[in-house]
Amino acid sequence: MRHQRLNRKRKGYMDKRKLLVSLVIVMLGVFVAKPVVAQEIKSQASVEFILDDALAPVTQPETATPLPPNTPGIQAPIQVSTLGLTRVFDRLSFEQTKVSGLSTGSLRVPELASDIKVVSVWDGRMTNDDWVLSVSSSAFTHVDEPSKTLTGARIGFHSFSTENNDSLAGRSSLSFSSDVFLPTNNSAVTIMSAAPKAKGQSSFYSGNSGEISLEIVDVSEVMIGQYQATLTWTLSGIPDY
Repeated sequence: MRHQRLNRKRKGYMDKRKLLVSLVIVMLGVFVAKPVVAQEIKSQASVEFILDDALAPVTQPETATPLPPNTPGIQAPIQVSTLGLTRVFDRLSFEQTKVSGLSTGSLRVPELASDIKVVSVWDGRMTNDDWVLSVSSSAFTHVDEPSKTLTGARIGFHSFSTENNDSLAGRSSLSFSSDVFLPTNNSAVTIMSAAPKAKGQSSFYSGNSGEISLEIVDVSEVMIGQYQATLTWTLSGIPDY
């Protein structure tokens, strides 16, 4: 009998302990805010290498189909009281560049500055403030020969301008690096963030030649033709609800 009473006491203790652990887990799930990805938008990047007739010839594949004409950018409608991307440029084209089998060393290819490149974030939240805008890029892959990529290439964002249109003084402050290099291996790099808050619309933009570039590590490995990559813009933050 004594042994049975002890077993019942132990069972009651274990049941209470399990209940307490369950309550703690539920409370943590309720009170610990978890960052969530608010939005992702993709844009395309391209660069074309052509044969330099003045130098030694190299193998030249068929001409690749160019990307469609650029539009003002991807517009993403959102609710006023939420956090989201409102604009992302849809295409990033670099200058057509001459190369040959005799070309060696590194190479910087400037962007075609045909229009202003803009990325905008809207923050209308009332409770939470922090948000981070990051971007990643896939490898630049040859259109006709998918096995050929620009190994080690990176995209440089130089001397961008930023602005915030919030009319309420003291509510907005942005953090942004003026010289960011984005590897083309799908690794994300922070472009802009609230510091510590940036309400209303925040934007960074480029309109001058040389403010975006493609850095090639070894031009001797470049194949004639067009390469394309996909940029993924990710806005992270905590919603009010």
